[in-house]
Amino acid sequence: MVRVLFTRRWLMALCAAAVFFVACLFLGRWQYGRYEDRQYHADLVHSHYTAEPVPLDQVLPAGSPPLPEDQVWRRVEVTGTYAADARQMVRNRPQNVAYGFEVLDPLVLPGVTPCSSTAGGRRTPSAPTCCPTCRPRPPGRSG
Repeated sequence: MVRVLFTRRWLMALCAAAVFFVACLFLGRWQYGRYEDRQYHADLVHSHYTAEPVPLDQVLPAGSPPLPEDQVWRRVEVTGTYAADARQMVRNRPQNVAYGFEVLDPLVLPGVTPCSSTAGGRRTPSAPTCCPTCRPRPPGRSG
């Protein structure tokens, strides 16, 4: 019986099984590493969503390099005025089961580049060549 295992066909099958085993082992470790990365990012987002908002200068000081990874999805508070004359519409944004427009109003902060602020979504109008009408943002400062 043992002699059959040492034939050329059985040795090739055993080698193929060993290669398959090693491949599955490495792919399993790779997949588990991806799971750990996703779990880390999900925990980071959850902890930042549940945390209290902090001032923007505390998260992103003026003149600092790009946002560090541990500060991504951090809730911040800003105070500024809306630039209503620079409103932009982003087409084909999903809203529940229909596609429509995302309305963006620039929020002008003192001494900082304006940042985008969403004013909500609007359904696509019946005529595809026109933009929907939106209520203007309230005048004055917003925070």
